[in-house]
Amino acid sequence: MKKINVRQVMKRAVELAKTMIGDWVARMALALRQAWKEAKAVVANEIGAIQLGEGEKALKIGKHVVTFEYLGKTYTLDVTVKVRQKKKEFDVELVGQRINHSHGDTTEIRITEFIPIGKARIEGDYIIIAKGVRLNVNARILAGDVSMYGHEKAKIIKKGE
Repeated sequence: MKKINVRQVMKRAVELAKTMIGDWVARMALALRQAWKEAKAVVANEIGAIQLGEGEKALKIGKHVVTFEYLGKTYTLDVTVKVRQKKKEFDVELVGQRINHSHGDTTEIRITEFIPIGKARIEGDYIIIAKGVRLNVNARILAGDVSMYGHEKAKIIKKGE
């Protein structure tokens, strides 16, 4: 992965802070956030990554193997994500299995999410899902969202394909 030049980020932050009004520490804090955001966007463009808007989630279409921990138990999701575009919606289907390593049991998964066309788009091998669209917990973990709606967060241990 391409490295970000910290010195350049700091120079850009000072540049931005000088254009702002108010306390220097507050201006630098805001400017640093903006400078890092800009630097990450440049690196993402250079490596061909997808640009996500605020709150958007990217879900890769195809085979996934993700191991994660939740509430002291270890699970592995071994699923394939399929997307079909219809007139008014995307059908996002997760097919495969979830393995609970703590109990040694396997659960077959076949989940279909229906997402309105205005709330999602396809870019390359990804479906980009807008902020506010509630997804099944398995789909959220595949998209890298480890929040569990008010519960302890899941911890992703290993991702692969």
